[in-house]
Amino acid sequence: MISKGSALYLHAPKGCYDCDDCAMFIDYSHRCAIHSSNDYISPEGSCGYFVPGMVNSFGDDPKSLVTKQESGYVEDVNEASCKRCKAWSAEGWDCAVVDKDSAGDDPGIIHPDACCCLWQKDPIRGNMPDAAIEATEYIKREV
Repeated sequence: MISKGSALYLHAPKGCYDCDDCAMFIDYSHRCAIHSSNDYISPEGSCGYFVPGMVNSFGDDPKSLVTKQESGYVEDVNEASCKRCKAWSAEGWDCAVVDKDSAGDDPGIIHPDACCCLWQKDPIRGNMPDAAIEATEYIKREV
């Protein structure tokens, strides 16, 4: 098992990990503070360096610190989150890869609206809208 810290496990307030919810996204030019000025960044993209916050918080000058490949940048992830990951288990809100009992957000659980850099799209839940996933009995739980 991998610790939450090693997996960059994060439970963002809105449960959304798209570039247009990241503090490093430069919205008017569709660029990112850590990528190259030549890299187009989709508002619906996501990467392992996601920082929740107000867009443009890191300025409007891309720094070319990492490539898209190095950051794990992906597009069309349909709102990546644990509930859409193939490693997540609704039973016990657990993960086959990340240790739910390790230090980090959400002690003792892997929250369905959290995410980490090990996310892999589940072939079924990965394409379901939130309402369909949340309507299923197995995901309902008081936290």
